[in-house]
Amino acid sequence: MKKAIGIYSLCLTLMIIVLTYTFVNMLQELNQELYELERGMEVMKTIIEQREHQLQETTELLLISEEYIEELEVTIQELRTIPAIITNYAPLDPNAVEGMCYSGNPNITATGTQVRRGVAAADPRRIPYGTRLWVPDFGEVVVEDTGGAMRNNDRIHIDIFVESRKDAFAFGIQEREITILD
Repeated sequence: MKKAIGIYSLCLTLMIIVLTYTFVNMLQELNQELYELERGMEVMKTIIEQREHQLQETTELLLISEEYIEELEVTIQELRTIPAIITNYAPLDPNAVEGMCYSGNPNITATGTQVRRGVAAADPRRIPYGTRLWVPDFGEVVVEDTGGAMRNNDRIHIDIFVESRKDAFAFGIQEREITILD
């Protein structure tokens, strides 16, 4: 019986040794995995810090870019606003004078469109046909016509269609700041 107890004790001791060895190996593997996870976390932390720094730099660049764009928009608006001599012409008035109020067909502009409200004449070398302008007191007009007074002027000259010579003469010659819309 003592022999049987000794064999059981020996078996139990061997089992404890095997289990201890297995447990120690498992702990070592877990420690190795934990170490690798910690290193991976450090690498990820470094990457995150780099990305945060890049994001901060990008945000700063965007703010600078937005300010620059706003300044450019103001500059463009300033460049699009120019002084001009403004007059009116009335080619459809029954008392219109050829050579003064129109040349050729009084119903047709230099671009072949119908003369109408919202049409303006200009020197097409300075302000191309089809250009939309904003003229105070007249609103939006489109350059579709020209005339000798516009082409033979050292300054920008816009002649805006009106219904009557009376209105044209009443307006006279005025200087205005106009805005080129496109």
